[in-house]
Amino acid sequence: QKVELARKEIARLIGAKPRSIIFTSCGTEALDLAVRGVLAATGKTAVVTTAIEHGALRGLCRSLHGHQGIDVRLVSLTPEGVVV
Repeated sequence: QKVELARKEIARLIGAKPRSIIFTSCGTEALDLAVRGVLAATGKTAVVTTAIEHGALRGLCRSLHGHQGIDVRLVSLTPEGVVV
């Protein structure tokens, strides 16, 4: 009941519908939900990332590339960490 109340209050604060508010248990779960949701909603078949991303994103990309047929593209970085 408290979770549903929190969902309604957050929705009200940001002008959203309560059913559009999703709580996750951790950043990894949130990242997975966001990336998979964007891919599904847009119909895109590629993810562009870097080798220095968080391990959760790297793992998700490996999973998507190996099992979901998503093209994962790694962009290069300069020694200073700037994406090129």
